[in-house]
Formats: sequence, C-alpha cells, structure tokens
Amino acid sequence: MTARRVRKVPNLSFIQRDSLDPFPSGPIDSALKVLKSGSRRIKAACSSFHEELKLLERLYYKGKNQHRSSLFWKRVVELKRLGERLDGLYVPDMLEQLRFSFWGLTTILK
Repeated sequence: MTARRVRKVPNLSFIQRDSLDPFPSGPIDSALKVLKSGSRRIKAACSSFHEELKLLERLYYKGKNQHRSSLFWKRVVELKRLGERLDGLYVPDMLEQLRFSFWGLTTILK
C-alpha cells in the first residue's frame, strides 16, 4: 500500500496595503470579488462532493468481497481512490488562505 500524500498549505506573508507603492487596484479588487464568490460556490460543491464520496465508500464497503474480480469494480476502486485524493486537497481551505492573504491575519481571526 502506498503512503498517503499530504499537501501542506504554504505559509503566507502579509504586507500592509499602506506600505505598498500606489497603483491602480481596481482590477485586483474585482478579481478578489470574483474569487470570493467562486470560493463560496466551490465550498458548496465540495460539501456535496464529500457527501457523494461517503456514499461511494459505503457502496465500496458493501460490495468489495462480492465484486472484487469484476472489471467494473476496478473502475469503482479507481474512482474511490481519486475521490479521496481530491477530497484530501482541501480546495476550499486553500482558496480561503489565498483570499485572506490579501486582507491580513485579522480577517482570518474574525
């Protein structure tokens, strides 16, 4: 059995916006708004994906002995494995970290 892959979120550094050189921040602010709405949609999608993955794990548990040698069962096992890897990426958390890197530590603590 292979070892589990764990991806750690890198540490984020934060520089106060006042200390940066003045530049037009309109496109950045609009991109952050899109990122915020997108991260909310991804969080909802990941929540339903997690529920479906739990259902797939239950089906796997119930049928692994009976269907072990079937070709379609190998695809089920592959799908389960890929789903677990995708679930282990914690995509909503990574997007939140990215968003909060623009606003600072006080936003994370709220």
